[in-house]
Amino acid sequence: MSMLGNPDYRGARYMSDKELRLLDSKKLMNSYSVMLATFDQSVSDNKPIKYPIIPVLSKLEKSNYVYSLKGEAYITGLEYLKLKQLGAKVEVKNCLYIPFETGKGGGLVNKPFSEFIKYVQKNRSDSKNLYGKGSSSERM
Repeated sequence: MSMLGNPDYRGARYMSDKELRLLDSKKLMNSYSVMLATFDQSVSDNKPIKYPIIPVLSKLEKSNYVYSLKGEAYITGLEYLKLKQLGAKVEVKNCLYIPFETGKGGGLVNKPFSEFIKYVQKNRSDSKNLYGKGSSSERM
């Protein structure tokens, strides 16, 4: 979460499956992107997938999610990259791409959760030193 940046809404756009395939993976990782995709992990080029990674809404119960080897689901850019890495067949129907704000050097302008995460980690470390590992203060 500390890696997340501020969204650059001026750079937001809808993308086709073809545009998405040409996009650099680093740009996809440094964005808020969501897409409706059909996928098939059973045709993977790599070794068979033992544990599917994408939850799909069950068609029979309509309120439960199952981890299926194939289906249609809303996925993030990182899930898309992982499916591609696993060699799964992925077809994107719709994609909304919102990049993170970047500065002149290409680095992220602001990481809104970074300071809070540092604060929490410091407090946990201090509590661990004062009260011991596993104490209620350290866990909070």
